Amino acid sequence: MIVSLNIYPAENQNTLNFEKAKQILINENKELKAIRYQIEKAKLEKQNSYKKSYPDIKGVFSYSRTGTQLSSSNLYSLGANLTMPIINYEINYLKTYSDIEISKIEAEYKTKLSQLLYELRVLLANITEYKELYNISISIAEKRKKNYDIIKMKYNSGLESRSALLETETALKLALWEMDNYKNKISIYEKKLNLLLNRPIDNKIEEIEIALPDSELNLNLNEIVNLHPEVLKTRLWISQQKALIKLKTNERLPQLNFSSSISKSGADIKLQNKSWDISASLSVPIFSSGKISLEETIEKKNLSKLEEDLNTLIETIYVNSYEKLIDFNQSLSYYEIAKSSLESAKTRAWLVETQYLNGQSSYFEWKTEQDRVINEEKNLIISKSGIIIKYADFLRSIGE
Repeated sequence: MIVSLNIYPAENQNTLNFEKAKQILINENKELKAIRYQIEKAKLEKQNSYKKSYPDIKGVFSYSRTGTQLSSSNLYSLGANLTMPIINYEINYLKTYSDIEISKIEAEYKTKLSQLLYELRVLLANITEYKELYNISISIAEKRKKNYDIIKMKYNSGLESRSALLETETALKLALWEMDNYKNKISIYEKKLNLLLNRPIDNKIEEIEIALPDSELNLNLNEIVNLHPEVLKTRLWISQQKALIKLKTNERLPQLNFSSSISKSGADIKLQNKSWDISASLSVPIFSSGKISLEETIEKKNLSKLEEDLNTLIETIYVNSYEKLIDFNQSLSYYEIAKSSLESAKTRAWLVETQYLNGQSSYFEWKTEQDRVINEEKNLIISKSGIIIKYADFLRSIGE
């Protein structure tokens, strides 16, 4: 919806793109499987509630033998009974209730899927971020080693201080430590991704390529918020409550049931005697009107509370999604700033390095500019993954 988060696969069986990962998530995630089972169970319960309004036909066969010391006799009976509700408001309520229950569970499924898709997007962004950080950490370590060699040579020649030598040595050790740290982070997030997708925990993912959303979003949040699964679920609670109130109102009205039976009986298996019966029963509540009125009043108050909760929920989701939308748009703007800042830092670092090697600049000026380039490179990578995470956060806020 709105902006596609595309992850283009390389020609490798271990490369995971977003659509493939999403499909695996839907098919294999245990939590989603459990909710789908609840939906199927609710559909079966719905069928059962509908059957209560159908005619109920039962076949009956009986045999009895009675006797005294002087004689005995047999009695055989074969027949069928039919009962059917004509006016039964509780059955109508159960039909409505079962339909709404299915829709509520489906809304819960959408909520859970939205949360899991958020986790999926964030994990893919994290893996990509740390792989890029690991890649630049290799070049950083090489640069730190080169710097250390230069400073060591100058120190041995008496042209640089011991403090500068120790600082460059520490920077080299830190660069090597960061390489190892990024590698461990990649392993951790890959395991978390495999766990989310219910796959073998040590599956390796060779490559993930993320196409960043490249334009700000301008949306009608009022329309989108009304489609949020939690809003839909609350509206279903309201519909269910209205159906319950209608049931309470209808409990004052008469209920009508129909029944009939037909049978044959006799002293032998030929069943010579025939009989039949048709009846209708009408039940009217007489002394329960006060109790029904009290229950109806309570349920109406519960309905008012649900309607208030719905309005609060819509406002809360709107404000939250509005904030997340601004955060996402701001992350796009900041990414452009980060790119410009890196280019500026590289230009400045090249100039200062040239001056330092020619003896026109101090070690500390040179080191400051070197560190600035490294920090700006890391910041650009982090801001890029930040766009994906902010986008995922926004999608979650609107229930996508």
